Amino acid sequence: MVETLGLAVLFVHGFNSGPKTWEPLRQRMAEDDRLKHTRTLAFQYATGLRQLSPVRVYPSIDTAADSLKEFIRTEAGEFERLILVTHSQGGLVVQRYLARMLAEGSGRELARIRRIVMLACPNSGSELFLSLRRSIFRASHPQESQLRPLNEHVTATLRTVIRDVVNASAVSERTCRIPFSVYAGESDAIVPPVSAQSVFPDAAALPGDHLSILKATTTDHRTFTTLRRLVLADQTDRFPSADRPPVDSVTLPGGSEHATRPITATAGPMLHRLNVSHAVESLSFSADGLWLGAAGKRRLSLWDLRSPVARLCWQRTVRNGTQGFTSFPALSISGTRVAAASRGTSASVWDIESGECVLQVHEDRAVWAVSLAAGGKRLASATEGVASVWDMAGRLVFRTPPSPTRYVALTDDGSGLATCGPEGHVSLWDVGSGRRHPLDIPIGQYVRGMHFSADGTRVARRSGLRTGGVWDADESTLLTRMELDDYLWHLDLSADGTHAITGGRGRKVSLWDVDAGAKLFDVTVASNSNAVALDAHASRFAVARGGSVFATIEIWAVARGN
Repeated sequence: MVETLGLAVLFVHGFNSGPKTWEPLRQRMAEDDRLKHTRTLAFQYATGLRQLSPVRVYPSIDTAADSLKEFIRTEAGEFERLILVTHSQGGLVVQRYLARMLAEGSGRELARIRRIVMLACPNSGSELFLSLRRSIFRASHPQESQLRPLNEHVTATLRTVIRDVVNASAVSERTCRIPFSVYAGESDAIVPPVSAQSVFPDAAALPGDHLSILKATTTDHRTFTTLRRLVLADQTDRFPSADRPPVDSVTLPGGSEHATRPITATAGPMLHRLNVSHAVESLSFSADGLWLGAAGKRRLSLWDLRSPVARLCWQRTVRNGTQGFTSFPALSISGTRVAAASRGTSASVWDIESGECVLQVHEDRAVWAVSLAAGGKRLASATEGVASVWDMAGRLVFRTPPSPTRYVALTDDGSGLATCGPEGHVSLWDVGSGRRHPLDIPIGQYVRGMHFSADGTRVARRSGLRTGGVWDADESTLLTRMELDDYLWHLDLSADGTHAITGGRGRKVSLWDVDAGAKLFDVTVASNSNAVALDAHASRFAVARGGSVFATIEIWAVARGN
């Protein structure tokens, strides 16, 4: 039997570097009696400026990440717990390793990694000598190309890490919560703090430039004292290695897992502040979290969130409208289409990338609400009397019998439809067969909206007064009741319906744990919130505030913990 050892600190070097760069830190650790039970390892991969042989190439970040995977399984396989410490490009290698492990369903294998410490990692690239680097390397160097600003592969990896690692609530095949501690060099001209710290909630700075941040020549060097503090904190952790308990869960109808006790959560850092040249009365994230739609006063704006700096893609006028929006814009699961409607008699669908209108359907009454699903292939619209489902050829797929209807929501696959009237009657419909399943939900006053979780298991309804609720869609049972100090104007659900965000008059925006029936936190914004949105994984929320001409949108991270 192979003996299982305790904790190892695994070092991963950066671009044009090697294991020798870690010798000062490893020496300080070896000399410290408090760390005598901690081993150190150094992972090496090929890197450099120029190819020295026609038969030898430098590995891509993906290949280096796969090499790290084997190193952790073999050379570090005997250790019960690991802390990974990276410098510069090494942080990108580790992030890619995490993302690739989760993509292949190996999330549980990551559970023995107790922390990741990143020093001067170019999360959004490095601009130093960028023109010279481009002229020398062009696109031929597989590592340097991913050190350039706003590289799409690096950005996609960062998004996965924030969502499925930093903000994960449990250990599963596709998620594993690992805390990150990230540090910028105070005098680093190669990787500035905005890139090194990025959107990670636990971010700080240490003395030194890009190289001297590692030169721990004395025991009071702050990089060493910081690393020692983090290592010692692991030794006092009550849950060793892979025995770290996941969030308690229960399987509900439909096979999805939802938490049964509240997850500790606080509002994390503000990720973006967007200035919008029109009023905003509704917000919606795309299901993949790459886009944010903002609508109001017959205008629709689409924002690209794929890079650390959000970018306005386009704005469009929603035709046939005489008043402001009365419903949120819905974004497709694939993130390629967005639908919106005003108080006119039409609903429109645009392609996100091109901004072109790909569909416009017409009703004989004002369209109050829209919902887009099935990868942007089905559109639902609601008027005062009926709800309709359309395909992207403009063909009517399903229409409900005449009844008071103002709000509508499709399930993720477009097979289920939820409708709600102004008095709060909620019905669920099978789009294929036309069967109706009325929910036994008490009639409400001044109902202002209805939301369907993407998996179809939960329905939320909000009133124009101070209360909202989330119900089980199969049993019609009330899961949680949300009471505000002031009028509840806006509500949104996570994809599985386990979390809800609320906002309205009174400037408070609140995140709720639906299963526990508990409010997790409040955020007080500068003025009344005009709209709120929660992303699919409840890892970010957006708040719009402002007047009738201009608006400000703030996007915040949600910091999680057991």
